Amino acid sequence: MGTPVVTTKTAAMADYTVNGEAVPYRQTEWLAGGMVATPDVDGVAAALHRLRARPRHEADAAAAKAKAWLEATFSSAAVAAGMDALLADVLAKPPAPAKPPTVRVETADFPDPVHWDADWTLLVDADVDVNEAAVAAFVSQPWATASNGALAAIVPCVYADGSPVPYLSGQAAHPHLPVIVRTHTLSHAQVADPDRTHVAALILQQVRGVQRLPDGLARFRTRLPGQPDTRYEFLDTEVRH
Repeated sequence: MGTPVVTTKTAAMADYTVNGEAVPYRQTEWLAGGMVATPDVDGVAAALHRLRARPRHEADAAAAKAKAWLEATFSSAAVAAGMDALLADVLAKPPAPAKPPTVRVETADFPDPVHWDADWTLLVDADVDVNEAAVAAFVSQPWATASNGALAAIVPCVYADGSPVPYLSGQAAHPHLPVIVRTHTLSHAQVADPDRTHVAALILQQVRGVQRLPDGLARFRTRLPGQPDTRYEFLDTEVRH
């Protein structure tokens, strides 16, 4: 319509603010449903002042440029032509064979920020043996591969004596429980907490449709029920001495 806008510089707002300003956000934070960007109120106010102070000829030129861009990019004719070209390209190529989902195993207490391309990431204690092939087979099923499929699944696990690892510890997921999550979900959650067990519990609490894999896929090699987390054993020894 030619009216300048002030937006927060994130996602589509960063890409499509043509007439106006996209202001860098103050910070990101994890809330229910995903990652959000906190607007910079001072930056928004300053941008409003700048737009208000623009000479009339500059404002008119910016509006005309934006209208021309909109017509060339998002008019019915432009969108239809782009869709026709896309469909023609798809029909001209043979269908690619479906690739099985890839899985990365992370055992570090504080994993590096996500920099890998695997579809799923298995968050698991270093003392646990996991049937990785079976886990990968289960995340190849429709519940995991659909566009609106599950974002996480728990992997039932037993201790070295065969007793089951509880699903819960208080109100949160038990820290000894292996969890497999979609990697893009992990990358968002790591902003809130870098700890492997904390981020797994956070994801299980936040996402919908968490799945449960069958029994028998994971087992501790040495740890027994009631033993402390390996991360804290050294600290506990120091305190006792």
